[in-house]
Amino acid sequence: AEAEAVCRQILELAPGDPDTLNLLGLAVSARGNPLLGVSYLDQAIAAAPNNAAYCANRGEVLRRWGMLDAAALSLHRALEIDPNSAQALNNLGLVLIAQGKVPDAIGCFERALEINPAMVEAHYNLGGALKALGEWERAVQCFSRAIELNPQYAEAHYELGCAYEQLDRPDLSAAACLRALEIRPNFPEALLVLGNACLEQGDYAGAKAAYRDAVERNPQLPAARYQLSLSLLGEGDFANGWPLFESRYDVAFAGAVSAPLLPMPMWRGEDLAGRSLLVLTEQGYGDHIQFCRMVRPLAERGARIVMGASPLMLDLMRTLPGCAALVGTVEQAWSSGCDYWAFVGSLPYRMGIDVQCIPADTPYLYADPAKAAAWESRLAPYRAYAKVGVFWAGRPTHAHDKRRSLRLAQFAPLARAANVAFFGLQQDERAQEAPPPGMTFVPCADGLKDFADTAALLTQLDLLISVDSAPAHLAGALGRPVWTLLPFRADWRWQTGREDTPWYPGMRLYRQPRAGDWAGVIERVSGELLAL
Repeated sequence: AEAEAVCRQILELAPGDPDTLNLLGLAVSARGNPLLGVSYLDQAIAAAPNNAAYCANRGEVLRRWGMLDAAALSLHRALEIDPNSAQALNNLGLVLIAQGKVPDAIGCFERALEINPAMVEAHYNLGGALKALGEWERAVQCFSRAIELNPQYAEAHYELGCAYEQLDRPDLSAAACLRALEIRPNFPEALLVLGNACLEQGDYAGAKAAYRDAVERNPQLPAARYQLSLSLLGEGDFANGWPLFESRYDVAFAGAVSAPLLPMPMWRGEDLAGRSLLVLTEQGYGDHIQFCRMVRPLAERGARIVMGASPLMLDLMRTLPGCAALVGTVEQAWSSGCDYWAFVGSLPYRMGIDVQCIPADTPYLYADPAKAAAWESRLAPYRAYAKVGVFWAGRPTHAHDKRRSLRLAQFAPLARAANVAFFGLQQDERAQEAPPPGMTFVPCADGLKDFADTAALLTQLDLLISVDSAPAHLAGALGRPVWTLLPFRADWRWQTGREDTPWYPGMRLYRQPRAGDWAGVIERVSGELLAL
């Protein structure tokens, strides 16, 4: 406001002065009136049409206002006047990023840095563009250079922490975020990434404290609420964890679960006796299998449960006790006539489930007898063997797949077990991986068209050894023995330090002793398999 007042005083003495009009346009825009600001910038440009800085400033104001096409025109005009305007190139790069033209934006930032190697914001913005392409190593270099030029640049320290997080360097990520917080203590996003870094290093108390601090500083940051929920759930604090877990479908959360548009309201714990509830799938198949156990207790309370399921789940869900009907399409869900709807992952919260009262009776899903008989026939040549299923890699698109998945070759120590045949449940392109030498291995992907097929096969096996993925959940739900291989930073549902789980009585957990140490896990599993 003070700068605006000074500009107006100058214009009274020197009406139409372009430099003052330019500064006034920027000041008015910064105060939240970009339309009026652009009008002053237009007057400055009219008075000095060959001033590249005025055009560049106009482009930046329009960019911040969301008028990307108009911003690009102004910035191109600035570059026509002065092709070596680093500021115009930097601002144009920001417009191009907003338009989804990241490679073109990178070219603008690089050209700006050729002209002005000490331009801090161009280094920072180039890092952001490289981040968008997943070029984390180069992004680290850019953010580091921005910090060299301006050590007090809190946002650059934060972005450096984000890049190190993606490069699996939690120590460096934590250090960068701590520095960002020294410079700017009220920085909840940095606290969020700091919490992730603590989690990766096994500092669960530090992670929870960082997430809680982030939530306190910005209660509207859904990612912080969600991460805090996982910390609380992971230590068994369901009472405080479940409510925060609902943040997973907050529209402000990047990658949030999408809440459907349906004619019935969301169920928020109302009495369901004599009412009907549509239960919708969400997130991954494993989540669906884990939480669908809640259907039977709801039905026992007098509710009519209609279950939504994907095509791969439909036949399996027909075996779920308490499920009165199934829907497989949005149209069927819309016309189901239910009184309420709920996500399957929200049922524990709405039902008041605590760690001591998890419905853990298994089986709660069942194999089709005809399909099980078909697998029994197919596996007949291996009657003399102990039959062990193996599933070594989860869905490649999962955010943490590189942390939880292995290669089949890493199972080589298991081949030492005599009279054991291994049956591959892998169904994606990784099913083509060659088994380790000496392993009696039978690929089964050709007979696994959906989860009902997988359930039938699991009933014919003596044991499943699996990474943290849907088949492990399915074996647990069927009441079959399953050994689940967990990364050092395991998912919340497996809690910490446990070799068992209240969710599946027949499951044993084998945890990495340190990040990335699958060899130690496999050796332990191999030793116990030999002892059977």
